[in-house]
Amino acid sequence: MLEKYNIMEIHIGNIIRKVVYDRRIRMGDLAQKMGMHQGSISRVLDSAAMQTTMVKKFCVVLDYDFFAHYSEELKVTKKETEKSECEKLLEENKNELEKVKLENVYLKEINELLKKK
Repeated sequence: MLEKYNIMEIHIGNIIRKVVYDRRIRMGDLAQKMGMHQGSISRVLDSAAMQTTMVKKFCVVLDYDFFAHYSEELKVTKKETEKSECEKLLEENKNELEKVKLENVYLKEINELLKKK
């Protein structure tokens, strides 16, 4: 069911790692604030997906809303889906218009024939 929405994968570990790098935070310091071993932090950040409780903990420790990345992806996906649905509706309307135009031509011909009688 989700394939029709074209949802992109978000590698939350890479996003967290970039924020840590940009802020020049050492992994050891991050591990200490998170109450974890440095190796565990690295393993967690290698994951594309993680539990929301862990993401929330990173949000609090780094004072950064990592959930916003998911929200933004959903907004983009929704816009793409709506655009696709609009394009489909537009195509259906164009087809219907062509049918109506053809019907109009036939009706004009019938009218002309009836006038000649």
